[in-house]
Amino acid sequence: MKRILVLAPHADDAEFGLGGYMARLFREATAEVDLTIFAHGDYLRADGEWVTFACRRQEASAAADLLGVRNLRWVPGFFENQGDTAGIGPLAHLVEVEVGRAAYDTVFAPLPSYNQDHRALFSAVCVAFRPNRFDQVRELWAYEYPGNAWVPKEPVWGRRYVRLSTEELVLKLQALAEHKSQFAKLAFNTGHCAPAGATHLARWRGSECGAEQAELFYLLRAIE
Repeated sequence: MKRILVLAPHADDAEFGLGGYMARLFREATAEVDLTIFAHGDYLRADGEWVTFACRRQEASAAADLLGVRNLRWVPGFFENQGDTAGIGPLAHLVEVEVGRAAYDTVFAPLPSYNQDHRALFSAVCVAFRPNRFDQVRELWAYEYPGNAWVPKEPVWGRRYVRLSTEELVLKLQALAEHKSQFAKLAFNTGHCAPAGATHLARWRGSECGAEQAELFYLLRAIE
C-alpha cells in the first residue's frame, strides 16, 4: 500500500483540500494516510468567541476517523493565526521530522493563501524539500482550499484533477461538519471557507475536468 502524509496548517484544511480523495483511499484501501497539523493553542474567533485547542483536537479526531486517517499527529509549529511569528528554519525542521517518520511515497502540503499560517507552512515545506532532501518521496503535491480564491494567484502548472463520486463528496462534507467550532451557528457558515464553499469549489473543479465534482492538486515535485 502507498503511504501518504498530509501536512495541514489547521485542523480542517486537509478536509477542505483533499477530504474527498482521502475518503476514496479509505474506501478502496489502497493507501495509508497520516495527517500532521501544525497550529496549536486557543484563539479568538472572528465573532469574538474563544475556541480552545482541546475543542479543535476533538473535532479533528472525529473528522480523521471518518476519512480513515491512520495516524493523526499535532506538532506545535505556531499558535493558530500567528504563523508569521514562526521562523521558517525551525518550522522546516519540524516538517523534516514529520516526513522522516516513515517511508512516505507521497506528501501533500497546503498552497499559500491570505492566511499567514498557510504561507508559513508552504514556505517551510519548500525549504524541507530542497534538492537532495527526501528523494524517496516520489511525489510532492499542493492542495487548495476555498480561501485560495482570493490571493495569491493559483499556479498554472502541474494540475491533477481527482474526480469525486457523490459518496466521496458527502464524506468530505461530513468530515468538515465535525469542525463545529468553525461553522455551526456562525453567520458566515455559508461563506467561501465553509462546507458550502467547499461544495461550490468541488463542483467548479468538476466542471473544469468534465465531472460532477472534483478536487484539484498541483504538482510541486516528482522524482522517478
